[in-house]
Amino acid sequence: ASQAQGILETFVSGSSPQRGRHYLGQMSWRIHAPAFVRYVVGFLFLTFHCLYLGEKYQLPGLVLIYAVGHIPVLALGNIVTPRLLPPVDLDYGFKSGTPTLGLALVGFFLITSAFAFAKRYLPAWFGTMLPVVLVVYESLGTWAIGRFFIREFVKTGLRTKMGTTQEIFPSVIICLLHFMSQGARTCVLVVEAANDSDGRGWVFTLAFALVYNVMSRTHWIDKCLFVLSGGRWTVDNFRRLLTQTKFQGGYPPIIALLAVGVMRVVIGHPMIPNSAITCVTAGIVAENLLEDTLVFAAGYFRILPVFPTVDPQDKELRERISKKGSGSIVIKHATRDDREMVACSTEALDKEFLAWDFRHNLREEFPALPLWAHFSAVMISQFHTVLFLIIFGGGLNFVLGFCSEPGYGGVGRGIVWWPLME
Repeated sequence: ASQAQGILETFVSGSSPQRGRHYLGQMSWRIHAPAFVRYVVGFLFLTFHCLYLGEKYQLPGLVLIYAVGHIPVLALGNIVTPRLLPPVDLDYGFKSGTPTLGLALVGFFLITSAFAFAKRYLPAWFGTMLPVVLVVYESLGTWAIGRFFIREFVKTGLRTKMGTTQEIFPSVIICLLHFMSQGARTCVLVVEAANDSDGRGWVFTLAFALVYNVMSRTHWIDKCLFVLSGGRWTVDNFRRLLTQTKFQGGYPPIIALLAVGVMRVVIGHPMIPNSAITCVTAGIVAENLLEDTLVFAAGYFRILPVFPTVDPQDKELRERISKKGSGSIVIKHATRDDREMVACSTEALDKEFLAWDFRHNLREEFPALPLWAHFSAVMISQFHTVLFLIIFGGGLNFVLGFCSEPGYGGVGRGIVWWPLME
């Protein structure tokens, strides 16, 4: 997980993991060096886990390792990375953190925390709000990364870097957003089953999620918003990419749960703590499979809404973009050479047309992401899914099977402090 986050943070900071080849011939060590440095720093920090804190608390737990450990990893990584693998633009790299990893991780933390606590005290129907909140989380993140990338990359001089791996920057973050969203859903439902084995609130959540997600993925919700907004709500390439990502995004959290089950078996405990978690896991898998089947069927039988398409050469469109581009030009000196004014105007219009084509030209197919991008997004989402399962699911001793019930609240849960096993 540390290596995956190191690769992705290197990418987010404005450097491309494949960009080292452009500097010193085939010295491809520059490609992996920044991520490797972050990995080494993270590994060394794990020695903090061996710091004995006395008989009561014994060793630092997961939260201290995770929270405090990020400080030296991020600090040293941000110092070393630009020197080993220069970013396409330093200012661009500094601005990219908030709408990318920042929004994805903070949103995941807030959603899992809020629902893990709220579902203990609110009625079962409250679970139907989870799919809506997750769709808002994904949509807000997609809008933020799309707006940032268009403004800071496409409409600036950095657009000359098109063709490098920075071009897939929004694709990787949008995939991460959906993987984190599905991890949050899995975490909330499994935690609910762990804390209340007799509850059936997860049934309401999955049933509503099936209906709502199918409507969302087939763009019928977008069609309703299009009508209600008078045509102002549209499906752009960023939302189209988010929709395509959902064919793979529901399954990484299941693999994370399987890994926890295998660990329980290896140390001599039952694979699943109780029958409620078995039902929830089976329900999540069934919901994902049925959702994908219905979406495939809707596409096969063309049960999809129709949106008005706009030709890039449409006269009205070009006039609207031209007006927007010319409005951004401020003439400060009336004596400026006419040719410079024309060049300035042409450049501004080119930026607007390029931005429109990048966002709204729906005729292009998305290429497959490279392996390192898949690895980073999937691994980070799985790591946080397991981490928050431990934090909200009764602690490490219950998750790994050392306790049969999740009610224990002492220091031995492995969350803040880590007990020594005898």
